[in-house]
Amino acid sequence: MSSKGLNLGSQYSFRMKPEAAISLSEAGFDVLSVANNHIGDWGQKAALDTFSQLDNVGIKAVGSKDCGGTACQ
Repeated sequence: MSSKGLNLGSQYSFRMKPEAAISLSEAGFDVLSVANNHIGDWGQKAALDTFSQLDNVGIKAVGSKDCGGTACQ
């Protein structure tokens, strides 16, 4: 959920627009697991931005040692 970072070259690199966080929040999500094999497809900068996007709409990211901040407490 980021427009930041660089594609690190995996065969399948997934990305969502940051605005998707708003839709998830409106759908009632308040916790989201980011523990998957694609969280790093676009690098740490994009992953950290994802955690920030989620935090900004009140969704707690869980499942990554890198999420830090209020999003993963």
